[in-house]
Amino acid sequence: MELRENKPIIKLIQDQFRSARLRLNEDQIDDLLLDSKLLLLLDGVNETPSDQLLRELHNFRESNSSTPMIFTTRDLGVRGDLGIAKKLEMQPLTDSQMQEFVCRYLPEQGADLLRQLQDKLRELCETPLLLKMLCDVFSLEQQIPQNRGQLFQTFAKEYDRLKHPASFLPSPGFLNFRDELLQHLAFVMMQADGSSTGIRLQIEKQQAENLLEAFLNQRGETDPASKAKRWLADLIKYHLLQQAANPEQIEFHHQFIQEYFAAEYLLHQLNKLDDLALKKLYLNPLDWTESLALMLGIFRQRTAGFACGAAGARGRFETGGEAGRGSEAAVSETNRWMGD
Repeated sequence: MELRENKPIIKLIQDQFRSARLRLNEDQIDDLLLDSKLLLLLDGVNETPSDQLLRELHNFRESNSSTPMIFTTRDLGVRGDLGIAKKLEMQPLTDSQMQEFVCRYLPEQGADLLRQLQDKLRELCETPLLLKMLCDVFSLEQQIPQNRGQLFQTFAKEYDRLKHPASFLPSPGFLNFRDELLQHLAFVMMQADGSSTGIRLQIEKQQAENLLEAFLNQRGETDPASKAKRWLADLIKYHLLQQAANPEQIEFHHQFIQEYFAAEYLLHQLNKLDDLALKKLYLNPLDWTESLALMLGIFRQRTAGFACGAAGARGRFETGGEAGRGSEAAVSETNRWMGD
C-alpha cells in the first residue's frame, strides 16, 4: 500500500482488497488484524501527506503489534522510524553494477560515457533511476552533466524528444509555458499545508487546473481557464506528470522530478528572500533537502552575471546550516562548489 494516499490505513487496506475483487468492511478487516492473518507492506513513510496521518499510522502499528508489517521510507531522518527496532538499509549500486548497467543500456556509447565520467559516476548516479536518466541524456547530448542538478535540467528539457519523438503534438503555446507550469505546480505541492513543510505527492486534478489558471491569469494570458485545462492535459500526456492511483489525482513521475522543478522555482525566488526567511522556510525543513542540493547544482551552471551573487549565497547557506539537519547536504554541496 502506498502511504502517499491521503487516506486512513484501514481504508487503504480496504482498497487493496477491492482491487482484488474482494468486498470487506472495516469490521472484517479488523477481525483479520486481530487474528494476525494479514501481512502488510506499506511503502513510503516519508511520503505520508500529513502529521495527523502519520500519528494514526504510528497508533495503528502499536494497536496491531501481532500483525507483521514491513515499512519502507526514503530516509529515517524524515518522518521518523515509527519506533521500529529492526531496520534494513538498501545499499547503493556498486561501481561494477553501474558500469554493467551503462554498457548494457548503451552498448555502443557506454564506454565513452564511462570514460567521460571518470570519478563522477557515484556522485551522479547511485540509483537505477538516476543512472537511467544519465544514459538517456548521454544518448542525445554525447556529454555528461556536471552534477545532479544539471542532469535533471537536461533530462526535463529533452524529455519530449526522448519519449515522444514522433507523436509529440502539443497544444499551441504549450512549450512557451511548460517549464513554468511544472515549476509552479511542484512548488505549491511542496507546501501542502500552506507553509514550507508538508510535502504532498498527489494533487486533485481540478485543483491543479485552478492553480494553473490563476498563474496564467496573473501572467496576463487570455482565456487562462481553457489554456490551463489543455496544457495540463499536455503535461500528463507528453511530459512529466501522470495520473495517480486515484484517477481524480495527478502526480509527478517521481518525487525526484517534483523536487527538481521546485528547485527551479525556488532559484528564481532567492533574490526576494531575506536570510531569516530562507533559513526558516527552506534550509531547515527536511522536505527541502533534495531540492536545495539540486538547486545548487543548477545555480552552478548559470551565467557569470548570475553567479556574481555566489559569495553572498555561500554565506547565507552556511548560516542556515547551523540551524537544522535538513540543510546539511545542501551546505556541503555549496561549500564544495564555491571553493572550485
